Amino acid sequence: MVRLCKRRTSKKGASRLETRKLKALECVKLASKFATEKLKNIALKSPFIEDLHPFFKELLAVSVDIDSYRSCSARIHGASRIIKRIAYLHLSEIRRARRIGEVAAFEREFFGRTLSILKDLDDCFIEVRRFQEIFQTLPDIDTTIPTVVIAGAPNVGKSSLLRRLTRAQPEVKPYPFTTKELIVGHLTHSLGKIQLIDTPGLLDSPIEEKKSTEQKAIIALRHISDLVLFLVDPTETCGFSLDYQRRVLESVKSIVNCEVWVIVNKVDITSPEHIENFKKKFMVDEFIPVSAEKSINIESVKSKIVDFFACPPRPI
Repeated sequence: MVRLCKRRTSKKGASRLETRKLKALECVKLASKFATEKLKNIALKSPFIEDLHPFFKELLAVSVDIDSYRSCSARIHGASRIIKRIAYLHLSEIRRARRIGEVAAFEREFFGRTLSILKDLDDCFIEVRRFQEIFQTLPDIDTTIPTVVIAGAPNVGKSSLLRRLTRAQPEVKPYPFTTKELIVGHLTHSLGKIQLIDTPGLLDSPIEEKKSTEQKAIIALRHISDLVLFLVDPTETCGFSLDYQRRVLESVKSIVNCEVWVIVNKVDITSPEHIENFKKKFMVDEFIPVSAEKSINIESVKSKIVDFFACPPRPI
């Protein structure tokens, strides 16, 4: 802020005291304006939590302390008002000063108090900046259009299915790999656009004990799912038994308030025994067999999704 005071103001015929006052007044005014505008911009241009959709609000809460962010934003905004009041006080004192030494003392006092306020905000500047960076990494999800959430245990083929159903290019590897973020794709049809979201794999554990990656899937299921595609690997090559996968399905059904379709994946390597075991464990009346890897029955799934949103079932 001191660099702002390089430009000096002088008045022809003024005494040394008046000249020094003019310089101090200009310096305090410039520094005060610079600091208060910067602080207000930081506080007011940061996202307002209250304005966010609950989906984004909860998604942010997975990575940052929302209460701490709110507190820091309020402190930064409040600091701008405090600095403005301090500047007003010291400007008055400078104008009333009768000696050059008093002018210099009031000027130093203003800068000392201002710098102390800014130093006390160091942790808040870091907190707000971190929040802004995380906010910028939120997935580009439209909460106003029909949304299909793809869920299931880890490594059952969710990312491969998203890739087949949409033009999205999630990271799919030939060895077990679990999605860590929400990945978005779109299915475009004659009536508009349907949003599909690949979620991190869910484990059979209480919701309150789930890790941050799983929490992102829970948040998507709870807030934006209009339809859920639950993938099952009947071959159990994903590393999770059918009993385990069934418990995950039950957990998903307890979260959502929409239809859940069971999709049996990997039918290209599924034996009749696998299917019979699946039917016995899951006890479902209907399921859709697919192979995301070999694109088997994918067009049928697309058609069913489009039909679902074109003619949604009426509530009972």
